[in-house]
Amino acid sequence: MLENASLEPQEAKAAHGAGGEEMTALFLGGIGFACYMTVLLIFSGGPAFPLFAHLSVPDAFLCRIASVAVCVAVLAASYFKASSIMDEYKRRLVPATLCMLPAFAVCLWSQFAGPLPLWVHLAAWMVFGVGFGCLTLLQIILFSNTGSRRSMLSVAGGTLPATLLFVAVGLQLNDLVFLGEAFVVTVLAIASAWFASMRQPRRRVVHYADETRKIPLSSLPNELFMVAQGIAFGFVTVVLCGMGPVMTVAGFSLGTIGDLIALFWVVRFPKSEVTQGVVQRVSMVPMIAGIALLPFGGDVWKVLCSALVMVSISHSQMMFWVFSIVDNLENQLHPVRRFAYRQIADWIGFIIGMGIGVAVYEASAFQAHNNFFAMAVAGLVMVIVMAFAAYGADDELARRYLSDLIESVSVNEIREIVPAAHFRERCEQVADRHMLTNREKEVFVLLAKGRNNKHIQGELYIGPSTTKSHIYNIYKKLGVSSQQALIDMVDELKNPPNRAG
Repeated sequence: MLENASLEPQEAKAAHGAGGEEMTALFLGGIGFACYMTVLLIFSGGPAFPLFAHLSVPDAFLCRIASVAVCVAVLAASYFKASSIMDEYKRRLVPATLCMLPAFAVCLWSQFAGPLPLWVHLAAWMVFGVGFGCLTLLQIILFSNTGSRRSMLSVAGGTLPATLLFVAVGLQLNDLVFLGEAFVVTVLAIASAWFASMRQPRRRVVHYADETRKIPLSSLPNELFMVAQGIAFGFVTVVLCGMGPVMTVAGFSLGTIGDLIALFWVVRFPKSEVTQGVVQRVSMVPMIAGIALLPFGGDVWKVLCSALVMVSISHSQMMFWVFSIVDNLENQLHPVRRFAYRQIADWIGFIIGMGIGVAVYEASAFQAHNNFFAMAVAGLVMVIVMAFAAYGADDELARRYLSDLIESVSVNEIREIVPAAHFRERCEQVADRHMLTNREKEVFVLLAKGRNNKHIQGELYIGPSTTKSHIYNIYKKLGVSSQQALIDMVDELKNPPNRAG
């Protein structure tokens, strides 16, 4: 028993639990993510708060749109320079997050010394977009470099304190105090990410930079759905901001219900077969209902309808973060490239939705039973339904393909346990010869020991479909069709054929 225990690969031991440095990084990362989400909420609803107090409503939304557009540009640049960013994220991303701070200087100047020209505000918020984009990338890198279970809990669990912080800041009546609290939360988000990155074990960074797998990033229908979801978020944001800070805080904070649902899934069913497609289907109903019902009531009614949309989007976005972290870790996907690709679509949709919202606000002020308002809402519902229909069909085809792909892979019968002598060396020889990834090596060693699917899932803390996917890839690379053949391949190295005579 002790001999077998000593044969566990170093990577599998690391998968059982994080060391002291990882735990510290994860704790700091959890605090940083809560502050990051608070910053996201504050600046999404910025036009309703003192951040844009000295600007007209259209100019305030223009600054916000410009900020998001620059954030999209940062994500696009990171997509093309993903590997170099992974190699040097501490040197590149961490200092760049400080770009978020000049916007506060502009706000304070406008508060005490008088209004500044519009171009100054635009420049400050565009620079803010650079910092926020870098902070977003830093979050996904930090969590993708740590254990998936702990990362999932940190991300999902950080949403409740984020909402409490947002409410505390957003309901602040004194403009100066609001700016001070928003500044402190932003600095905490930057500082937590900086300290967490300093505590990141270098081995995981190298592992991702060198061993990531190249897979199709996403399909066109999926991207269209992400754009549609972003449009809904941008439009509802304008609706809430048009009603003032109290209604904005109420609508945004009620979206926490979606985050709590996501937390429930993570805690209660950490190994469930729930996919992003299932989450999108569940989230679609309240999103469509909330938008469709917007034109038929007063301010309280609009807040309740907007809250439905926010619950849907919050749940979907939180599960997207969770799925991204787990998929990156378990399947060795590139954290930066894949995440940036999908976030770009979401934020482009936000810009479009906010633009539509501003146009509707200028034409109708979101008055109940206004024909223009009703027509705009009907158009949005149609776009979202069409995007979801395309995405649902595409997702179903992808799931059927994966199911067919792994259908023939079964390792539930254990027929032989490979002897222990020089076991690890033989496994490494076979794995290196057939160019298995690090994660595949972990699964391969357990298969070579005769372990079944259920044991592998518990040992490496991965889900059933992920286990089957790894097994399929290993069998394909080794050119075998059963676990016994894999065991025989390893065992042959123990007793090589005698070529003498």
